[in-house]
Amino acid sequence: MFKGVFVERDCYLKITPHAHRMAVKAEYERLKWLQGRIPVPEIWAYVEDEARQYLVTATVDGIDAFEFDAKPDDIIRLYAKAIRRLHDLPTADCPFTWTPDEQIAFAQKSVQNNQVNDDNRD
Repeated sequence: MFKGVFVERDCYLKITPHAHRMAVKAEYERLKWLQGRIPVPEIWAYVEDEARQYLVTATVDGIDAFEFDAKPDDIIRLYAKAIRRLHDLPTADCPFTWTPDEQIAFAQKSVQNNQVNDDNRD
């Protein structure tokens, strides 16, 4: 991910190859669906070429997590509040799924493509 300035406004540029397991196309589609439902970055551009996907978003107001100087309990409360907002969204028109079968297939593909670091496995 690259942070830059575009037309005198801060932005983020994310670039991934099509085959990357965390390709930005999925993020783009989800951000597009979430627009107007909860605060998410404004999408400035999404483009694909033969090899890669590019997503440009505006920055959002706030501070980066690594700069956030708060007590762990306060951080947990903020995360819990954000997760609650996500869980409270109506899902009837949500076009995305993440079934157990999809999760297993994703995990198997990640292992087959050597995208899993098992150094920390117990």
